[in-house]
Amino acid sequence: MPSLDSGETRLVDQPQYLQNVNLWLELLRFRLRLDGQQGAIDIVQAIVQRQVVLPTRGPLADQLWSTLLWSAVQYPKMLHHIYPYLVESLPRSALLDIDLYTRLVGPLLRHNPMFAATWHKRLQADGLLPSAFVSVFARFVTDVCGSNHKSRAVEAFKKIYTSAKVEHAYDECMLPICRLLDFSDAVDMHAFFLRHDDYPSSSMQSMPVIAHLTEHSWLAKSNMKSSYGYNSLKPAELDVPRAEANMLSLTRENLSSIVGDVHNIREKELNDAFCARLFATTAFSIDLIITGLRMLGLKAVGNLALREIAARAPSPADFNTTIEAIKAAGISVVDSVFSRALQFFASRPDKHQSFEFLVTSDQHPTAYEDRILQKQLFASFIASGDHSQANAVLDVLTLQHSQPEHYHANLILQTYAHSGQRASTIQILHEMRLHRIPVSDASLRVIQWALLRPRLRSKRPISQRHDEYKDDLDFTTNVFLETLRTGQLLNPTRWHEILRRYGMENRLESLERLSIWLASWYSGRIDSDDRALGGSLPRDQGLVEANSKPPSKDGQHPLAVIFTPHLLRAIVAWGFKSEASSPENTTSIKLGSSADSNSHSQGSDTGTIQIPRDWTRGLTLIRNLDRLGVDLRGKGLRREVKLRLWILYGPGKSTVAANRQAQKMNKFSLVHRVNQIHRIMGFNWLRLPSELRARSDVNHWTMYRALFGQPRRMRSRKSKQDRG
Repeated sequence: MPSLDSGETRLVDQPQYLQNVNLWLELLRFRLRLDGQQGAIDIVQAIVQRQVVLPTRGPLADQLWSTLLWSAVQYPKMLHHIYPYLVESLPRSALLDIDLYTRLVGPLLRHNPMFAATWHKRLQADGLLPSAFVSVFARFVTDVCGSNHKSRAVEAFKKIYTSAKVEHAYDECMLPICRLLDFSDAVDMHAFFLRHDDYPSSSMQSMPVIAHLTEHSWLAKSNMKSSYGYNSLKPAELDVPRAEANMLSLTRENLSSIVGDVHNIREKELNDAFCARLFATTAFSIDLIITGLRMLGLKAVGNLALREIAARAPSPADFNTTIEAIKAAGISVVDSVFSRALQFFASRPDKHQSFEFLVTSDQHPTAYEDRILQKQLFASFIASGDHSQANAVLDVLTLQHSQPEHYHANLILQTYAHSGQRASTIQILHEMRLHRIPVSDASLRVIQWALLRPRLRSKRPISQRHDEYKDDLDFTTNVFLETLRTGQLLNPTRWHEILRRYGMENRLESLERLSIWLASWYSGRIDSDDRALGGSLPRDQGLVEANSKPPSKDGQHPLAVIFTPHLLRAIVAWGFKSEASSPENTTSIKLGSSADSNSHSQGSDTGTIQIPRDWTRGLTLIRNLDRLGVDLRGKGLRREVKLRLWILYGPGKSTVAANRQAQKMNKFSLVHRVNQIHRIMGFNWLRLPSELRARSDVNHWTMYRALFGQPRRMRSRKSKQDRG
């Protein structure tokens, strides 16, 4: 954005307008009209620099994203500025909600196809491909047909197909391709799909247009591109066993069907809605309807007809009797979630209430195939207190589940955790523990991300609405600790965010206690009598045996998974920063009884040393972790310590306020700090020159040159003397 005169302030820099989305939208439209690409880039850079929160829902969201993504498609250079910020600031679910992939790749195929495949791969790497990708991919055919550079668009379309490893896309794509593209392009795409083992279904093969393409793909060689050889298109190269398996026997019925397909005369079918109206007509008996449908050649009863049969049945047992009569007449029943649920609930007296829910519900039977929708309905029923409908939806979700009780409990736990109801979450966790139901990793993930305060990458959690998230970190930590204590396997990566947040919030005492406890637990120094737990927790022996071998990730020990090089370096930095930070908050994490906690902190059993409350606490914690089995080799700790010393004693002035405050409050000399570091980490840990190792009278500048080299000013002065 253009620079301002001194004393002037932009409207967007005023606090009341900083997050005004309407204002940013008008600025974007204005600069687009005025300056085109450069104007759009200026506004996007201003949004990124000021960390503006972009809404994904609401009245202005659709206008904002339409304008923003249209600009990105017209000026792809702008994408390099806005895309990293979107991935960093917005969760993956929000980017999927706004259809970021579809709204970027499709228009790029139409207007700038040379960028389409590149951005597809980047979105794919970030996990932003939509779930129903085949349907989205088929819609791209329209964009390819309307592209300004059709040949480039077709090549990008093929690259997207091979990169995403799409399966069974032939049926979805070929009809739009035959309708919109030229015949030669259609033959080309037909051969492309076959080379990637993507064959048409049996119903698709019987269509005249597909048969025509199959014939021309190897006979009409002149219609193909030169890069495709004749031999690669012979029908002998196709899947012969599969083709033979799909060949029909020469019966009168099959010959009539083939003749009808040739003349485009389709077989008369009885749709599900017609059968449902028949079963809903009480003037006809069920037996009469079944006999009539068999005479008409009905092959399968659909979901709508099943619902009418269930509504008409006097009892659930009578429904199963009717289903058996239908099957005895040679008519099959459609295989769907709704169908299986009706038959299962009808056969179980304790599920008759769920049976009545399916019959009287206003949901379409196909809606039960969507598990995400059913989970949302379950959460809404729980929130409104409608437990009868919630139990029915829960029965549908756990239909034919190997351990329905476990899935029941974890789904209820996730629902209450999503809504932020801590009391209910604690109660459910207690009930699960009493009934020895393990907490799934999905439930722990929901607890972690739903109950913790939100934060941006590399930023502390938000401080607003603190009452809403009071003690959120301790609560989540205690849930994870209880999970470990009951002998369940806990993914070690769950501790990354917990430890990181304790350090960011300057709660170093909690960080130290939890780190020492985790290192002792995973190194086997906490034995079976649970000395560090106070002995107050009953343990399931079966689960304890399962936990005898701690979980690992890619063959790594849990200690290596938890205490990553980045975390260990951060612990050192947090220790240095604690000098200039405000006093830490109290903690309520439950590591065991007070006596055991004190003994643990004093190191009576583990051989650790007491952690001081000064700038060396991070290094002392690192040393204690080393004694408990954490590998410190190759972690870059020396580089981090030297960086912290450079910030305190270097000639420059840091741009970070916390570093400038640390420089201002520094009361120790460089020599003193180096001696303290060597006392904790070991003799000559910083690898000073040999002439300084045994000396006790080292001055500041000698130590400075040993650590950081000759100061720049002195180097330039010495070079001038040498030249003179």
